[in-house]
Amino acid sequence: MSSKFSSSSDAHRVELVVAAGLEDLARDEVRRLGRTVRLVPPADAGVLPINYSGAWRDLLDLRLVTSVYLVRSFAVPRPRALLGDQHLRAIQQLATMALKLHAPGSFQSLFLSAAGADSAVLKRLKETLAAQLGLTVGREDGDLLLRLRRGEHGTWEVLVRLTPRPLATRPWRVCNREGALNGPVACAMALLTRPSATDRYLNLGCGSGSLLIERLLLGPAQRAIGCDISGAARACATQNLTAAGLAGRYELSNWDVRK
Repeated sequence: MSSKFSSSSDAHRVELVVAAGLEDLARDEVRRLGRTVRLVPPADAGVLPINYSGAWRDLLDLRLVTSVYLVRSFAVPRPRALLGDQHLRAIQQLATMALKLHAPGSFQSLFLSAAGADSAVLKRLKETLAAQLGLTVGREDGDLLLRLRRGEHGTWEVLVRLTPRPLATRPWRVCNREGALNGPVACAMALLTRPSATDRYLNLGCGSGSLLIERLLLGPAQRAIGCDISGAARACATQNLTAAGLAGRYELSNWDVRK
């Protein structure tokens, strides 16, 4: 499968899920992808629908987006019709596109999110797809996440998440602490500081390092300092900063901000 479409006529429907309140910032980030993307007026808060004809990797590198879904409509009156050979092959093709974007073994299970997901029809649908794709059926979650919903004009829509985990689950987070900011929110907060290479960036109560990491991933700073009175928090932040490839670009200190 090619990771890039050849022309605007090859554009696919894509939905970008964003945290409430981050829509404008995420929209600006998406616009920077240029002519390969066309924004569509959203019907719901927290969703940015687009038509996309560029490289998939550019979408998966978005930092303000929680999840990326490929969308396809099916002109069928009810989900049972999706079990027909033509529609099954179309859904399998969508799923295969997601699988091919990642290393073998990245996806182990399939999960279908839909009203009535435990009905006989949808059980058969997910079991058939899982068997065709060489995956197990997830009970409460899955690496390959499919969503089924009613579309416009009597259609049904299938959405396939393009990553085994949400983009908000950062690969650098190898250590987690309760109450830690998720990646897109931390990135948005860092962006709102209008980062510059001359910054002296101080993260009070740095915890697991989310703000510090997202700021440094946006670009260099003259100094980047995180402080926390918890040794466990600083150790956790060190693990995450190292996993993010930021060794040598930050300072962690045992400061008490109350003094």
